[in-house]
Amino acid sequence: MKNQDNWIMPFDNLDLFGGNLITLINDDEDMLEIHWDDGMWIDVGYIADEARYYITTVSDDTMEAWNNPLSVIKVKNRDDLLMCIQQEIKRCRM
Repeated sequence: MKNQDNWIMPFDNLDLFGGNLITLINDDEDMLEIHWDDGMWIDVGYIADEARYYITTVSDDTMEAWNNPLSVIKVKNRDDLLMCIQQEIKRCRM
């Protein structure tokens, strides 16, 4: 594993409830995606202008679903991000 990929390690501990984790770029607008076979997505990104992480859950990868997400959670502190992602996964997948 490359040194710059160390940011991924904490996310490997998430219980994905059968989902697939896709890591993109650390602290970027497109940071992480979690996909399930039924089409549901959780998208995690960082918006630098707002200094906030966004956890967006959609029912599927259609324009309609992205325009009407199931939930949008804003997280200010990076230390809270992992917990908030896990809570959202459990809320949606249990």
